[in-house]
Amino acid sequence: MRKVIVVDATWLKNGYGGVLVFAKAQDPNQHDYPLAFAVLDGENDASWTWFFEMLKSVIPDSCELVFMSDINRIMISAIVNVFSQAHHGHCLWHLKENVKLHACGVRKDIVGHRFMELGRYYTVADFNSAYDSFKISYPSAYKYVEEQTEEDRWARVFFQRDRYNLDTSNSVESMKNINKEATTWALIPMLDCIIGKFSDWFNQHWKDAVSGSIDSKLVPRVKNCLHELWPVAQKLHVRKIDSYVFEYEITDTEGKMFLVSLVERSCTCKVWDYEKFSCLHGLAAYISLAATFISMSCAQNTTGTELGHLHILGHFMLCPTSLLGMYRITSGR
Repeated sequence: MRKVIVVDATWLKNGYGGVLVFAKAQDPNQHDYPLAFAVLDGENDASWTWFFEMLKSVIPDSCELVFMSDINRIMISAIVNVFSQAHHGHCLWHLKENVKLHACGVRKDIVGHRFMELGRYYTVADFNSAYDSFKISYPSAYKYVEEQTEEDRWARVFFQRDRYNLDTSNSVESMKNINKEATTWALIPMLDCIIGKFSDWFNQHWKDAVSGSIDSKLVPRVKNCLHELWPVAQKLHVRKIDSYVFEYEITDTEGKMFLVSLVERSCTCKVWDYEKFSCLHGLAAYISLAATFISMSCAQNTTGTELGHLHILGHFMLCPTSLLGMYRITSGR
């Protein structure tokens, strides 16, 4: 399970008041994985502290843990107090809405779109170039971002932990929408409805898992993504740089060069580094690796040393692309 917890709350409309809180994570197949929900008397320090203390009883504090939420100062303060080692990130969508309010003389939806793009760049150079352009085009919005936000809370390139593809709390918003009608009901029927829906989701995901091939090393989403990239990756120019650490230089269709390290599971495009499964350039390196593997295994006079080398190549072919994409049916993942 990815160590990113998305938290959000919605006000109840049942006549009794209070707020309904959801906390969820994401599995490697990018399925929502509900962790906890609760009804609080309000969004105050005592209530949020209680909620996160209960959450901590099943999910221990860790420096690898990330919380994602909107800019709710009381909630963030409670997270810091209870999960002192964890890192907090701002929901990019909610932050975008605030940025739009400070845009003047321009179309606010365009400003919001440009800001969302800023948060999702993979390299510092691309971010800096786009940020300079944002400053010139939207000075009032830029002023708000500079004075009221911290880049390491919303920009991918400065984020201090692994957050994968998670940069908004929209997945929790979808949970709130699914249970929108239930929030008008009395407490017990509402809780029964939420538990029932969670049970249905888990049951369906379990059926999907056991129906898949036990020989597969990749979850469907990762497998499909790599399948779509494969035809393009096959056409890219690949040059081996270092056979010892398995480094390759990849030239894309636009003539741009990228350095891939199979040992470090990294590419200078940074997509692999952040998403945690192979990017287009990494896949091109694997295809080249596979070609070498096949040609060496077909050789008639393969020595023991070469066989050992082939085993290492096979290891690098499968394991890096399976990172966070591997699952075992027996463990229910």
